[in-house]
Amino acid sequence: MNSSPTGAMLAVTGGKGGTGKTTTALGLAAALSKRRRNPVVIDADVDMPNLHIRAGVDDTGLEALATGGSLTEAATESVQVPGIDIVGATPGTDLDAALRNVTTDRPVLLDGAAGVSERAVTPLRHADQVVVVTRDTPAAVTDTVKSIRMSRAVDATIAGVLLSRAQDVSEEVQETLGTGPIYPVPRAPDPVTHEIVRPTYDTFIENWANA
Repeated sequence: MNSSPTGAMLAVTGGKGGTGKTTTALGLAAALSKRRRNPVVIDADVDMPNLHIRAGVDDTGLEALATGGSLTEAATESVQVPGIDIVGATPGTDLDAALRNVTTDRPVLLDGAAGVSERAVTPLRHADQVVVVTRDTPAAVTDTVKSIRMSRAVDATIAGVLLSRAQDVSEEVQETLGTGPIYPVPRAPDPVTHEIVRPTYDTFIENWANA
């Protein structure tokens, strides 16, 4: 599998809703766009899709992929985050069929469902690598351990963990998660492109590119 951003597929997953998966997907895509990598973010949560709302596009792209359309036909440039193409989703779309139809040399980020259901696992099966998103709360960290185990169970390579709304990473979190690297993402007014969060996303992408 290709581990560099060019032509690679990165699944964004997490054990609990509300930890910042969609924000992380957009933030990493913005970092890729800054490197002129022309990224695409696909809403791979067909239970509760919301990427299209955050990005300011329609929700028909994933269905187009699932029925044989090309990625170029399915993707729409984000209104909210220019320079990033978005594939929105509607509930119940055949996610596996859609992802099997993704053929591109562009970096693709999959904004997956929270939890450990089969629909949460599907993006991990298609991706080259996985980034796990969590928060520094007991419930979120506990659920993240499950996400890490789920990723390993399907032989998905974990590129790192992003700890949202955090200034640093405690020893307790490091020991509990048992994987790394862990990147703290500070709280910010705009958690996608604010100057406070950009260095974290840039560092992750740099490390991913050099893996």
